[in-house]
Amino acid sequence: MIDSLSSYAIPTQLTDADLSFRSPLEARWSEFFSLMGWRSVYLRSDFERWTADFVLRGAKQRVLVEVIDIHQADEDLFGQVSRAAIGAGNENDVLIVGVEPIWEATSWGCPAFGWLGEYLSPDQGHDWGESIVHSGGGLGFCHSQLSYRNRITGYHEGDSGAGDDCSATVHRAWARAGHAMPDNDNQGVIDIVERVMRKASRKRMRSAAS
Repeated sequence: MIDSLSSYAIPTQLTDADLSFRSPLEARWSEFFSLMGWRSVYLRSDFERWTADFVLRGAKQRVLVEVIDIHQADEDLFGQVSRAAIGAGNENDVLIVGVEPIWEATSWGCPAFGWLGEYLSPDQGHDWGESIVHSGGGLGFCHSQLSYRNRITGYHEGDSGAGDDCSATVHRAWARAGHAMPDNDNQGVIDIVERVMRKASRKRMRSAAS
């Protein structure tokens, strides 16, 4: 949540019993994170200071997530979010997601989930780029230009896994996100994600053997 203040804190986590999203877009992204198998925490509003909308809990780091009704990159907005997150000494990467995923990243030709600000330092702030698909160790995302570490799984072997073609999986998960679905439909998306993970693993094994 963006306001005029520039401090950041992680407030109390909502429980399932009192979960109430501030917008339909937040609800859809929450469902999307769940379908992708990502662990997310939805955060309470704090009207005295800036708070992220979600925290994604990766294997090796947490990524703050801001949900904003935008269709394209906005450098002024990126700077505002960066200053707000760093205001209280926060050193996390920040993911900004918009009205939908970016279906074809500018330089990679694969889906991106939004724009990822990679934390550099308190003085330098964040360096922003598209958060492209990364299949290393499982479906996740990485920065399109800086570190290719999968922010969800922690996998990092050069650019291996970055930009892999997982378009069908992302499209299907997004289409189903935010809608009531029978359990077996949810399981279908999960099965696709698992198949992509196995395919990526076999690809790495073949590359290592050659």
